[in-house]
Amino acid sequence: MATAEDFHVIVGDFNDAFVEIVAESVADALDPRQRLRVHGTPEADRILAMADERPADLFVLFLNNVTFGQWGRNLEADSFIKALMLVRHLKGVHQRPIIATAAFPAEFLYEDIAIRVGADRFFRMPFDMKAFTETIRALFPERARQATDLRPAALSAFRAGSRGFNA
Repeated sequence: MATAEDFHVIVGDFNDAFVEIVAESVADALDPRQRLRVHGTPEADRILAMADERPADLFVLFLNNVTFGQWGRNLEADSFIKALMLVRHLKGVHQRPIIATAAFPAEFLYEDIAIRVGADRFFRMPFDMKAFTETIRALFPERARQATDLRPAALSAFRAGSRGFNA
């Protein structure tokens, strides 16, 4: 079972670089005593399985990069609408913060919908990582890095296979 210092993030995206960027931002936002565990996958089925295996503290979903297998198979909708439905499902079942992002030309149309279905925050790609880090601090004030300790986390903590980064 997870200890109070564990902080689990599930990133819904196929790009390892995006997963690593999210890991760096979350680490910069959190108290250094938190043990960051970041898992990345674009597969909705795997996102749901990971969330059931070990409760996530935060979901970060790149909505137009989520892929659907068993979950969503019977939904008559395009993949972006399915991703929005996944946000609603995750929020309803796990009741944890969700940050959604998208990179469509008309993503401004989806921001309001994403918030309405359960996303706590929506970022249009590309977005300012400083604002993303501040959002993490605001979502988890009791676990946030104190203003007196705003040094960036060491990058070596995020290499695949290391104790702090698991993709």
